[in-house]
Amino acid sequence: PRAIELYTLAAAQAYAPAYSNLGLLYERGQGVDIDLAKALQFYEKAAAQDEPIGLTNLAILYVDGRGVDRDYIRAAGLYERAVAQDYGNAQYGLGLLYERGRGVEKDQAKAVALYGRAAKAGLTRAQFRYAFALLQGRGTTVDLEAAAQWFGRAAGAGHRPSQVHLGDMYEKGRGLEADAVAAARWYGQAATAGDRYGQYALASLYDRGVGVSQDPVVALQWYLRSARQGLPMAMFNLGDIYRQGLGTAADPVRAYMWWRLAGAAGLREARGNLALLARDMTTGKIQMAEDMARAYRAVREPRL
Repeated sequence: PRAIELYTLAAAQAYAPAYSNLGLLYERGQGVDIDLAKALQFYEKAAAQDEPIGLTNLAILYVDGRGVDRDYIRAAGLYERAVAQDYGNAQYGLGLLYERGRGVEKDQAKAVALYGRAAKAGLTRAQFRYAFALLQGRGTTVDLEAAAQWFGRAAGAGHRPSQVHLGDMYEKGRGLEADAVAAARWYGQAATAGDRYGQYALASLYDRGVGVSQDPVVALQWYLRSARQGLPMAMFNLGDIYRQGLGTAADPVRAYMWWRLAGAAGLREARGNLALLARDMTTGKIQMAEDMARAYRAVREPRL
């Protein structure tokens, strides 16, 4: 491909960004076969010239242990050199290491400061983490208004977890004026994009008629989408929906199945409901529900 040819010519002149670009192509297999050894070689050459993208991508390989032995200390040192050049992805990566105490001493305040720098540079992932820190007061003081603003920036860029958090803040009136319609809009964007938490939150609004017209059929559909992605609370609510027959015919077998799955995922309340439901079911119906849950887990277990 033409890109490989041009980058190779530039690399022959020891042009550092070309080394980084070649490394990325070999790492991702774009126009060439994936070759982590070659990717590592090119990143090392870029890093030798303190090129920030090469430094950062090399650090990521050490964090993930791809093509090299995992080495958080080495990764932190590489990130530091790129951070010194105000490279946002390096700021974010180093922030993660400080947040988790990997390769460096755990320091939430340093992590938040790095996330803030990367957020201001426009990095969506960093905007989310910075907003979450402001929301929780982790490594910084709680600032709900600022959290809502940063969630809003990331949400506007299509970041699904930010859309869900922003929806929650609108629903509860935290950091901004309560607006259930806005909450439904943000949950809807995340839900439509496939986010299971967004799907659950949107289902809950339809279930209660908050910010949208109450519609148990639509609520059921969104709970199902969320549950099929392994969210225990969605499974739990489905058990209740099928038990009561909300938006669908009452079906104790399906109610049992979903509560069985929710209980297996760790929800104690689901296990309690299961015992109560079983009192009114025949042995045959219970066995049918157990078989359905077992078959479901056989297909979905990796997601639970």
